Amino acid sequence: MCVLLGAASAWAQTGSPSFNETVEDQTYTVGTAISVTLPEATWGTVTLTYSLTPPTGLTFPAGLNFAPDTRMLSGTPTTSQGPTAYTYTATDSATPTPATATEIFKIAIAPAKPPKPSAVPGHKKVTLSWPEPADNGISGWELATTTTWMAMKPSTDQTSTPATLSYTVTSLEGAELNKWGEYTFKIRAFAGNLQDGYEVGQESELSDPVKPGLPGAPAKPTLTPGDEQLEVSWTEPDFGIDSKVSYTVEWTWATTTGLTESVTGLSYTITGLTNDTDYAVRVQAVNEQGAGDWSPAATARPTVSPTDLAPDFGNATVDDQVYTKGTQ
Repeated sequence: MCVLLGAASAWAQTGSPSFNETVEDQTYTVGTAISVTLPEATWGTVTLTYSLTPPTGLTFPAGLNFAPDTRMLSGTPTTSQGPTAYTYTATDSATPTPATATEIFKIAIAPAKPPKPSAVPGHKKVTLSWPEPADNGISGWELATTTTWMAMKPSTDQTSTPATLSYTVTSLEGAELNKWGEYTFKIRAFAGNLQDGYEVGQESELSDPVKPGLPGAPAKPTLTPGDEQLEVSWTEPDFGIDSKVSYTVEWTWATTTGLTESVTGLSYTITGLTNDTDYAVRVQAVNEQGAGDWSPAATARPTVSPTDLAPDFGNATVDDQVYTKGTQ
C-alpha cells in the first residue's frame, strides 16, 4: 500500500511552519506491507525537519520505520495494536527560536487473518484449536457461528510445535449446544481495549461442520474387590445422538500406562490382578461418532476375603481316643 498524504509545497516561505491538511487516522494489518508519505509543512524555511513519535513510554510499531528526509512511513508491521496517537512534527530550526507545527493522528494495526480452526465434537460441546500466532500484541479472541461474535479466553498448549490455542464451546448466546445440531465456527483476534479503543482483525474461514453428539461421561464406577479381581459396574450416561453405545474400561496401577477392554454391558470383571495392589479404574462410552469423556476414576485393591482365610482341617480327621488313669 503506497499513499501520499497531503500536497508538497513547491517553494519555501517565511514564518512559522504549518500543515494545510490534517493526517487521517491510519489502520494497517499485521503482515501487510505499507508505504505512506506524510504531508509537507508550508510557510516555513528550507530547513524544516520532520519527526514521528509515539506516546511517552511506548515504542514505534514493530516492523515500521519513519524516514524524516522523505517523510515516508513504511515497512511490514509484525505486532498488532489498538488505536494509538502519534505526534507528527515539522520543525523550523533556522529561526531564532525553533518553530514547530504538529499533527496528531492514530495508528491502529489489526491482527492478521487466523487460520481455519479445527473443530472436535464432544458431548454438547465443541473444542476449537488453532496455531498460536507470533503476534504478541493480540489482546483477545472472539468466535462466531454466523454473525454474532462472542469473546473467548483460549488456553495455550506450549508442548506442541507451534504452540496451539484451544477453546471449548459449551453454549452460544446463553443456550447450551444442541447435541443434534450441526455447527461451524469462525474466529478472529483483536488488539487494544474498550477504554482506549481496539482494532479487530480479519475473520478466519469457517471450520468443518460438527455435531456435538458424542456420549456423555459415565458416573464414577463402583468397584467390588475380590481375590485377584475387581468387579466394575456403572450407570449408563446420556447416549448423545446414537443409542448404540459400547464402553471402554481402563485400569492402571503404579506407573503403568494401563490396560483397556471393550464391553457392551454395564459391568465387567477385571481378573488376573495382584492382591493388595491399588488399581484406578475409569469408564468411557463410545458411539458411532466417537468416544466421549472418561468417567472419574475409582480406586480399590484386590484382596482375599476373610471367609477364604478361615481355619480348615481339610480331609484330616481325629480318631476317638482311649486313655488309662495314671498313664501319661
